[in-house]
Amino acid sequence: MDTTELNREYPFSSHTPTSTNNFCQLLGLVSRRRLTQSVTKVFHSFFRPCLNPSSSISESPVWDPDTGFGGDGVPGTYTVPPDPANTSRIRPLAFRGCVQDGPFANYTLRLGPGQLISDHCLTRGLNDTASLFLNTTAIDYLMTLPTYDQFHLELEGSPAFAPDHRAHDGGHVAVGGEMSNFYSSPGGRSRPTLRLFNAFYIGLDPIFYLHHANLDRIWWRWQKSAPPRLFQVSGNTSISSPGNLTLDYLLQMGSLGPTVPVRDVMDIHSEPYCYTYI
Repeated sequence: MDTTELNREYPFSSHTPTSTNNFCQLLGLVSRRRLTQSVTKVFHSFFRPCLNPSSSISESPVWDPDTGFGGDGVPGTYTVPPDPANTSRIRPLAFRGCVQDGPFANYTLRLGPGQLISDHCLTRGLNDTASLFLNTTAIDYLMTLPTYDQFHLELEGSPAFAPDHRAHDGGHVAVGGEMSNFYSSPGGRSRPTLRLFNAFYIGLDPIFYLHHANLDRIWWRWQKSAPPRLFQVSGNTSISSPGNLTLDYLLQMGSLGPTVPVRDVMDIHSEPYCYTYI
């Protein structure tokens, strides 16, 4: 956690509104756009939560205060700010309280909850009922689906792709707090002058990146289970675009790297990646 502590403590300028340290800067750069599941391969992490399939999410060692990311929110330590029209889609019960142990105890967020902009603690509200969407049975079923279209619809969950939760949104619900919110799980609200982007898609809880790295791992497991799956893609080019995703669609990475077609990021064992999961 030494690098995390260093990034938290040393401030510098940023194009991201209200950013005050290297971690916030990293978030703003890494996740300025959210296109498709393919983009997860560009912004992967090499870590994933180690959850025993027979255990509940709250028992995962990822919450260890010394070797993990700190634990659950402490009841009575956080009050959700008013949002009378519920424009931020906040579920107060998911915001159990502030994380008060581990490397992100007393960490101040500048965006969220929801579309609000406020200084507040990192919040969580672990929900063991969501564990069933993350267990071996759920993941093994994903492996049986023959096409990418079936696979990603089953992986994503509600409300757009399935009638209830699945591995992707189930993981968000299981963590609660910022992770459970449609807006502040991936970020917050941008300045209104930046019309190109309605939101900065940044993971306010660092667990966001472990969760999405695990989704990448699940996708890779599905890909390598049958040769034709490696280069299968389908769906829209973004969550709000009607454009059809193809292998020729260009991923524009801005200052992070060169613009590349989707076909170049499908195989994690090839350049520019060359990483694997064990």
